[in-house]
Amino acid sequence: MTEDERIFAEFRQMFAEVTEDCLLVLQKHIAKGDSWKTCDINFLQRKVIEEFEEWRLDAENRCNDQRELLDLINMCVMLLKRHERDERSK
Repeated sequence: MTEDERIFAEFRQMFAEVTEDCLLVLQKHIAKGDSWKTCDINFLQRKVIEEFEEWRLDAENRCNDQRELLDLINMCVMLLKRHERDERSK
């Protein structure tokens, strides 16, 4: 295995683990209810900004602790889906 292949394999494994963690967190958020589908869209936008700020301020642990990044990703998914839903209902 070449060095490039080893790096790619390591990245692929890391990406798979992060993706799985993200999906588990999203599943937990969805299980809490559908409030994100009906709450004020400005609230969702503020939450995305808050989550980004929390992630950005936690630079020391950014590589070791992915919770804030997972929260940010999940808030972005909720905002995207909410926006798509609003666009369809126009």
